Amino acid sequence: MTKESSQDKGQWPGPFPSHWASASFAESFDNVTSSRLKLAQKKYEEAGVLPVIDQGAEPVGGYTNDESLRHPGPLPSIIFGDHTRCVKFIERPFVQGADGVKVLAPRLFEPRFSFWALKTLQLPDRGYARHFKFLKASRFPVPPINEQRRIVAKIEDLTARSRAAKQALDAIPPLLERFRQSVLAAAFRGDLTKQWRQQNPNTEPASELLKRIRQERRHRWEQDYLEKQKDKGRQPKNDKWKEKYKEPEPVDSTDLPELPEGWCWATIDLLAEKVQDGNYGGSYPKKNEWQSSGVPFLTAACLATDGTIKDSAVKFVSQEKQAELQKAQLALGDVIFPNRGSRDAQLFGAQPFAIRVPDEFIPGNINPQLTLVRPLKEVMTSRFFSWALNAPTFLLQVRAQTTGSALNFINLTQTKRMFIPVPPLDEQNEIAEIVESYIQNLESRFNIDGLVSLVGKLNQSILAKAFRGELVPQDPNDEPASALLDRIRAEQEQEAPKKKRKKAKA
Repeated sequence: MTKESSQDKGQWPGPFPSHWASASFAESFDNVTSSRLKLAQKKYEEAGVLPVIDQGAEPVGGYTNDESLRHPGPLPSIIFGDHTRCVKFIERPFVQGADGVKVLAPRLFEPRFSFWALKTLQLPDRGYARHFKFLKASRFPVPPINEQRRIVAKIEDLTARSRAAKQALDAIPPLLERFRQSVLAAAFRGDLTKQWRQQNPNTEPASELLKRIRQERRHRWEQDYLEKQKDKGRQPKNDKWKEKYKEPEPVDSTDLPELPEGWCWATIDLLAEKVQDGNYGGSYPKKNEWQSSGVPFLTAACLATDGTIKDSAVKFVSQEKQAELQKAQLALGDVIFPNRGSRDAQLFGAQPFAIRVPDEFIPGNINPQLTLVRPLKEVMTSRFFSWALNAPTFLLQVRAQTTGSALNFINLTQTKRMFIPVPPLDEQNEIAEIVESYIQNLESRFNIDGLVSLVGKLNQSILAKAFRGELVPQDPNDEPASALLDRIRAEQEQEAPKKKRKKAKA
């Protein structure tokens, strides 16, 4: 026989107090799991008279109206997920889920004490393998029954407070996002740089800047056209070919808000050197072409809600493969955003909507669910541009332009027709500085993820202290735990012959 390993049973957060007793799983719980009365997940209903309690994370898996499946065990009961290690406290009639559900009835404990004990016990993690064997191999602390009640009262008082704190924290991100959008709305109305304009009255207006850009774009197009004709061994006979050039459409500003003096509206088509999604056709990487390292390949799953890239979601291809994917290769200053998403997801579920690509992912590529926009450096800074694509003016256009049934989708033509307000270049830099200062200060003051993590650690600390005997004071008048344990063992001995006779008859 092999020696029992500490890895084969649950671990407690510390030693039990000396006045507590210790008991085996068999002494602590009755396994009242039904082998017959249970319901498969495919038969769950959305509503019904009886809840189905399974091993999933949700408190209730589904419902049924089949009263014949009602679990016959005592209430309250505790559900343990054999695969998931989820623990649930059940006080009302229920139906047992079919897969991996163990129903336990406490013997030695105040029922809710047993629930918190199972929540505290740290079982080995074997993924989706079975874990009940580790639970059965574990020993359990047995405080005096009155102390158990005091522990439960204290745990539930403290966890109620932490739950209220978590709810308060959950309400903050929407408020911060509303403030963030208010800052961006003010920035792109020109409110945040009103004083700056007064101090810099001689700044070249954006209209002059865009005029030069239109001239330069036409010049580039003509040069490209002549080069292509030269490669084909042709020479234009006259200037009629110049009529083929398509000028970017101007913005109809009839119903748009009035902009500060020196600003103007312009389309993405005019402001961008490149607008491209990651549609590579037959060249898209196949399953065997993905690598654990190499050239980064970004997907919509890489966009975190805080405007960063999730490193764990980044895929990679070889440099040889990337050579086939030049169409949507990332460059310095590129801004990317998702071009599709679930119909009900606000802005496709991404906040911020658009982000500047960090330097460490350049060069790299994007997949078809992302669009890259490369602003013309002569007219637009990428810092300003990325904030402009997150401002209310642009996001309203995103909502209006999305099409499709199951999925929303923004195609390249729609993207090019969208527009943003354009200030002079120097004012663009000033706006980006002010916006980033506002938002960074806000985020540093409200570290929500950090605070939520602290609440989670607080709950773990509460349970650890409780099962080290540090959460409530001891009372010398309490019946000793050893006496409780002796009484339960005596009862079990008396019940054993009855159980054997019952089993023999069956």
